[in-house]
Amino acid sequence: MENTQHVSGEVWNNHTTLFDSHCHLQLPPLYENARKAIALALQLGVKHMAVCGTEPGSDWQKVLALAEAYPDIVIPSFGLHPWWIKQYYPPSQDNSALKDLEQKHRDHGEWLPELEALLQQHPEAGVGETGLDRGITKEVPYALQEEVLLEHMHLAGRYQRTLTLHCVGCWDRLLGLLNQQRKMYCQYQKKLNSVFTKALVEESIGFKAKEPPVHDEAHTSNSELFPASIILHSCGNMPIHLVQSFASLPNTYFSFSMGGRGHSGELSEKTKSFVRAIPIDRLLLETDSPDQLPSPFKIPRATAKPSDKVTTDTREPIQSGDNDLCSQFLQYNEPAMLRYHCVQLAQVLNISSERLAQLTTANSRKAFHL
Repeated sequence: MENTQHVSGEVWNNHTTLFDSHCHLQLPPLYENARKAIALALQLGVKHMAVCGTEPGSDWQKVLALAEAYPDIVIPSFGLHPWWIKQYYPPSQDNSALKDLEQKHRDHGEWLPELEALLQQHPEAGVGETGLDRGITKEVPYALQEEVLLEHMHLAGRYQRTLTLHCVGCWDRLLGLLNQQRKMYCQYQKKLNSVFTKALVEESIGFKAKEPPVHDEAHTSNSELFPASIILHSCGNMPIHLVQSFASLPNTYFSFSMGGRGHSGELSEKTKSFVRAIPIDRLLLETDSPDQLPSPFKIPRATAKPSDKVTTDTREPIQSGDNDLCSQFLQYNEPAMLRYHCVQLAQVLNISSERLAQLTTANSRKAFHL
């Protein structure tokens, strides 16, 4: 029997694997249904899922529990999402600029030791989701958002981990911050190389040099190393003219989702051009589940007025040939939907969905150092 399936008119090899580079299995309603969600994802070829934490405490602990229960499937990541910063940093009296950011950080940065401990205990773990969001600046000023982001970035650099970033409405600001940190890293590397070169030259001419500096975590400032890789999560709203600038950063990847595309689910020509501008070796696929259910899977809901087009996040069963691989209706997005994302995006890029699955899975493995 041929080991293939038909998906949206294409032949899909059952051995083809997918990698969901960003999801939230720890959030309701997915967490309560995690076993079924993971089983369905595996059935549909999604073999790896990067599960991103959003705040300390039970959220991070649920991410950890999933990673321990599914060690070859779930890649954990721990971070403080910008939406939840206000829970850890009370607003200043004028609710705008922070008058003493360093003092506020000393008073309310208790989440940092917990994050660092998790990274030390779990070498496979990434850092994030964290980032910048223009929509919350009245409650959480950019100054504080950037301070929190830099703390994550420093830890990702120190422990050489993957950093997953959220960005809404301020991509140029994020780019400037990353370039600034990259410049600091390059200056440090240049200085370090100069010191070691000097030591080698002195040794070669018989000069008794002092012991060269030790280059390890204990002797390295937490701002002197760049993250092992960076993932720009849900980057479809990035201005196209910034793509090449972000791509010039080392090991920086663009993670794309088909969710949140309006009623039809169709990509605009602007978004299609954006996707095509991404270097193919930097492209990742994500669901961002349980949010961002693609619009074609939101079906009309009965209302008092039949003309009202109210929708609900209940999706149709995933079709594959003559058989349903999912025989039940669910009310949320999930990693299994990644196959739909792959098929739709492959059409935009004018390649087969199987080829896109192979490319993005390979990219994800590099991004997460698997």
